[in-house]
Amino acid sequence: MDNPNHKGGASKEDLQKYAQFRKDDEIKDIKKVRKEMDDGKIDSDNDSENYREPLGVSTKKRITVELSTGGDADGFKFIVDNNGDVESGVYYWADWGCYEEVELSPKELDLVVDYYVIYEW
Repeated sequence: MDNPNHKGGASKEDLQKYAQFRKDDEIKDIKKVRKEMDDGKIDSDNDSENYREPLGVSTKKRITVELSTGGDADGFKFIVDNNGDVESGVYYWADWGCYEEVELSPKELDLVVDYYVIYEW
């Protein structure tokens, strides 16, 4: 399958289908490598032509500030990187099977992070 982004004007659905195709392809390769190892054809993942060395592995922490849990539930969610820097944040609202998130602007993010002292969590 060709990358629809290279043609320009790809729809969200086209991009979703392509990402699904790429994911399925990666899963197949991982299974091939595992089978090669199980069958004794290779000693380690690195010995397979299907193995892809990760460029990096990172972790992030999600911090949730719950303002309400009953009736309407709401609050803020933040993603914090390994250095403790807040990367992004949203305000969330939920009520009886409904859930929505609204991204915080950079100024709103700074305000809420400072207000709730998120950098110390």
